[in-house]
Amino acid sequence: MPIQVSFGTETISCIYDATGTKLAKVVNENGHSTTTQYAGNYVYKEGVLEFFNTPEGYVQPVIASPSTSSGQAAELSYIYQYKDHLGNVRLSYMVCCGFISTTFSYYN
Repeated sequence: MPIQVSFGTETISCIYDATGTKLAKVVNENGHSTTTQYAGNYVYKEGVLEFFNTPEGYVQPVIASPSTSSGQAAELSYIYQYKDHLGNVRLSYMVCCGFISTTFSYYN
C-alpha cells in the first residue's frame, strides 16, 4: 500500500486504517490540495458526497445549483452497471426522462 507517491512537485498521499482500508487521499497539484475521503461505500470529495456504491452500480447526488452554498442534493442519479463474468464493468447506463442514456461503454 503506497503512503505517498511523488512526481516532480506534485504528490498523492493516502491514509489507511490498521486493517489496510483506505480512509483518505490527498492530491497536491500546483499548490492546490484536493481531499477525497472514503467511508465504506460512500466517497466524499472536499466534504461533499461524490457517490456511493450499490449492488447494481452507484448513486450520484445531483446538486440543484452549483451556486447554492448549502450544497444540498436536489435528487439522486442512479447509474446502473452491466458486468461480465469476472466482475469487470462493460456498460454503465442511467434512465433519464424515460430514456436510457449510456454513460460508459467498453465497446465504444
